[in-house]
Amino acid sequence: INDGYGMTELFPLGGGCRHSRALHIASDLVITEIVDAETGTPVAPGKPGEIVYTNLVGDSQPLLRYRTRDIARLSSSEPCACGFTGTRLKNAIEGRVDDMITIRGVNVFPSVIDEIVRSCPGVMEYQVHVCTREAMKQMSLLVELKNSSVDRGLVIRTLDTAFRSVLALRIPVRVVEPGSLPRFELKAKRWVSS
Repeated sequence: INDGYGMTELFPLGGGCRHSRALHIASDLVITEIVDAETGTPVAPGKPGEIVYTNLVGDSQPLLRYRTRDIARLSSSEPCACGFTGTRLKNAIEGRVDDMITIRGVNVFPSVIDEIVRSCPGVMEYQVHVCTREAMKQMSLLVELKNSSVDRGLVIRTLDTAFRSVLALRIPVRVVEPGSLPRFELKAKRWVSS
C-alpha cells in the first residue's frame, strides 16, 4: 500500500497499490457513491463528484449517505493490475468541494490545475488569478519558466491544449520573468482573487 484513506467518522476505508493511482475501497465495509456536489444526484461513471458513503458495519455509529466533501471519480469496471475487483477511486482524491470554483459552468479544482501545470516541461512556478467580471468568474495563469532558454510559445500552447483537453476551458496564460513569482507550498497562497 502506498497511500491510505479514511476519516474520523469512518474507519480506514482503503488504500492504494503499486499498480495504479486508484484508491482501493473496502467494498464489504461501505457503499460508495459519487454525486453532484450541488444537487446530490448521482453522476455518470467516470465523472468527478463528491464521495458519499454508507457504512455496512459499525453498529454504534451508522452513517447513511455520509457526504465527505472529497472529490473523486469511480474507476472503470475492469480489475486493477493487482487483481482487486472492488470499488476504486480512479485518481485518488482529486480535491475538496470547498476548494472548487466554477468557471463558465466547469468545476475547477486546484489539484487539477496543479497537475496540468506541473506536467508541463519548462515551468518552474505558477500563480492563478481569479476575478469576477459581469457576475462570472474568470481565471488566468501566470507561469514562470525554469530559464530563459525555454520556448515561451511552446509552454503557452502546451498549457492551452491541456486545459482545453482536461477542463474544456480556455485559460489565458502569461509568461513572467524567472524569479518574479513568490514561492509557496499552499494552495491558498498560489491562488489570488481580485
